[in-house]
Amino acid sequence: MSNETITPLDLDFNIWYKSKSESFLYINERSRVAYRWLSYQEGIKDKYKDSIIKPINLYAKNLYQKPNLVSINNNEIILQQTNHAEIFLLQKEDGLYNIDRPWIRQYYLSDKQYLELPQDCFDGMFRFYMPWIIDEDIEASIEQPEDSPFFIYPGIMNFKKIPETTKMIETDFVYFHFKNKGNHMIDQEFGKIPRFSPMYNIRFVASDIMVERVRKLYE
Repeated sequence: MSNETITPLDLDFNIWYKSKSESFLYINERSRVAYRWLSYQEGIKDKYKDSIIKPINLYAKNLYQKPNLVSINNNEIILQQTNHAEIFLLQKEDGLYNIDRPWIRQYYLSDKQYLELPQDCFDGMFRFYMPWIIDEDIEASIEQPEDSPFFIYPGIMNFKKIPETTKMIETDFVYFHFKNKGNHMIDQEFGKIPRFSPMYNIRFVASDIMVERVRKLYE
């Protein structure tokens, strides 16, 4: 949770364009997002209070679908997060223009450096915020999904058991490039990424109890 007191002078409609390393809450507290929409307690109230997989806030609960259950193989679980709003891409001579329309943007700019641009990708690295998280002390792998319009940088995500008194979640990011080839490309310069496109997979090994909790959630 942010410890800063946000004043009217801190509010900035252009904060998205200025924030390449700032945290999720830093950006959104300055984007005129109401406290209730960023509230973790509002997000888990009723339906997800005892769930093993939880939305980070009320906005994620209402807008984002929870991750799809791809598979449970023995004790290995694979989940897949999808986007909730269209993303538009336009390659022009001065660079890539890209936009989505939610108040809480699905992705943010990044200043992370890369040695070589992956094949069939537009230049520029971005970062998704993670809207649904695992409420357990567990290490998970972030992986590339099949048939995705995004190139995902693989990594390890260390989830932690969330204290019951938590008011806001400072969620982690998944880094990616937009692909310039695929079904989302209308032509060589213009692309439209539809809703519910695969963003990233989450793979982790769970205990028997955790597996049963995941099965129960997806029944």
